[in-house]
Amino acid sequence: MKKVAVAVSGGVDSATTAYLLKSLGYDCFGVTMVLFENPSFLEDAKSVCEQVGIPHHIIDLSQEFKKEVINYFISEYEKGRTPNPCVKCNRFIKFGRFIEEAFKLGADFFATGHYVKKIDDAIYISDNIAKDQSYFLGQIKKEFLPRIMFPLYEKEKSETRSIAKESGLSVHDKKDSQEVCFISTDYKDFLSKYIDINISGNIKDTKGNIIKRHTGIYNFTIGQRKGLGIASPTPLYVLSINPKTGDVIVGSDDELFTKELICREINLLTDESIEALATQNLFAKIRSRDTLHSVKIERIPENRLKLIFDEGVRAITPGQIAALYTTEHKLVASGWIE
Repeated sequence: MKKVAVAVSGGVDSATTAYLLKSLGYDCFGVTMVLFENPSFLEDAKSVCEQVGIPHHIIDLSQEFKKEVINYFISEYEKGRTPNPCVKCNRFIKFGRFIEEAFKLGADFFATGHYVKKIDDAIYISDNIAKDQSYFLGQIKKEFLPRIMFPLYEKEKSETRSIAKESGLSVHDKKDSQEVCFISTDYKDFLSKYIDINISGNIKDTKGNIIKRHTGIYNFTIGQRKGLGIASPTPLYVLSINPKTGDVIVGSDDELFTKELICREINLLTDESIEALATQNLFAKIRSRDTLHSVKIERIPENRLKLIFDEGVRAITPGQIAALYTTEHKLVASGWIE
């Protein structure tokens, strides 16, 4: 009998994962990571484990989380980029320190409620494309893949909730978490505790003309239209952000499309080398809900890649990752967009 540590967050996905694996005969125990003070989900996580009938362990990773995720989140906004804390957390915390602690507790495998398919130790886009979360796993370490399980990969969310309800799990109708887990208020209020977010700058057009002043680059992200406060005969969108000058450049929707990007810190999820990627027919996603874009790859110095798209891609955003997939939807690599 294989022993499985199930990451129990107190939500319906992880609860159903624990129930399904226990029903299949696995020797399961629940593990919940504490990342910040007074987590609201902790009682639900304990309750789920009691209802499923499995032991429950709490692992305090708050110090590691602050160092690797919260500090990164703040730093990225200071640099005029849009951070992706979930990708960073999956790399260093959930599929980093957390999975290591689960194995120390005797687990043979580690299971989560991600909607991701895994075949032969490789990650694929989930059968439930609308809920697919493979993009967020683009930076995890490939050495952990043989010991990770994703039981919900072929489930629709309605089916997951139905299973939870029929099995008597109290969280069957709990709402999905939508916001950054460590921020309970507006993210600007959070940032204001650590950095001066009220540093003014200029909003300019692509010719360098000043349109108006703004109260901080943290209010903007690439592709943003709402909240600019600009009267214009045609819609204007954020094209770029310069953290050194404080300039926010705006322009038309057409100007948001570009045909290439550079990404750094390349993470390989297969046995293939970076050089081998350049010889394959690959596709890229630049955000979690993006479509797959046909792309050619060139390796450039300092462990970076240049991605050249067949067609223009809208609103490429520094701070996000570019995830690379094969024609079979296998996730092979990712890198942080510069």
